[in-house]
Amino acid sequence: MAERLTLKLDPLEKKPRRFSLMGITIATFVIFTVGLFLAGIYFTNFVSRLESQLKVTTITQATWTINEATMNLEKPGTRNLKLVSSIGNIRNYNNIRAYGLSRDGKKLAVTTGDGLEVITLASNDSLKLSLPFAITGDAGELINWDNSSKYFAFPVLNNSDQQSNIILVDTQKEEVRTWNAPLHANQGAFYPVLFHPLRELLLTVNYDDTETALADTSARSLMLTIYTKQGEKIWEKVARPAKDTRGILFKWDETGTYVEYRLTNATDTNGIEKDYLFSKLAWETEMME
Repeated sequence: MAERLTLKLDPLEKKPRRFSLMGITIATFVIFTVGLFLAGIYFTNFVSRLESQLKVTTITQATWTINEATMNLEKPGTRNLKLVSSIGNIRNYNNIRAYGLSRDGKKLAVTTGDGLEVITLASNDSLKLSLPFAITGDAGELINWDNSSKYFAFPVLNNSDQQSNIILVDTQKEEVRTWNAPLHANQGAFYPVLFHPLRELLLTVNYDDTETALADTSARSLMLTIYTKQGEKIWEKVARPAKDTRGILFKWDETGTYVEYRLTNATDTNGIEKDYLFSKLAWETEMME
């Protein structure tokens, strides 16, 4: 009788798992693809940031700052200017009497012994403008531009009649306007003419020309005065009484709603940036009253 052969398997015995070569290859490919995709995103963002940082690459796109303004000892009353662009270009201008950089940092207005010039800094081209009379009192960073960088203005003395005037220049029309104003001078230097931040108005400090009993105009009352660009006086307010020897700091607020000012003395070290020290005048509201 034939014997039966019985094969018993251990139920706990398991076959070992093995990864096929194809599975390993697929997994490696997936990991590599995801990594490459993420690296691509990072590189794209990096290039985008780099392009934005290097956006200004030409001199026509560059903006300029006044790096130095040193007194010219060989020609008293003038300065030598050094301007530097945002990409490292340098411009030097010598024997400058009054000057002012446009708000967009692309043009420089200067007065010299030969007259008035507007310099386009990228090309260094100069537009020379004629003044209706010879001037003095133009010294230092006295020229102010409006926010559009189309107009600038500054105070001067007319040499022929010794009357103070405001000069306003329209650089697009190449037009020079002037009008007489009783401008107050502090220790021989005129106060600046400030453009309204939003409107075609100018703010400056005059002396009270009705106080004729005081021959010394610096002892007269100080008047904060607003003009239009056509030279029309539309508002005026006493800021300092007569015979007061203090100086004055003044400005528009950010929106031009208020005229702000404070009186100063020789020992005052507080600058114009400390707003809490200034008095505020709602000039437009006062005009309506």
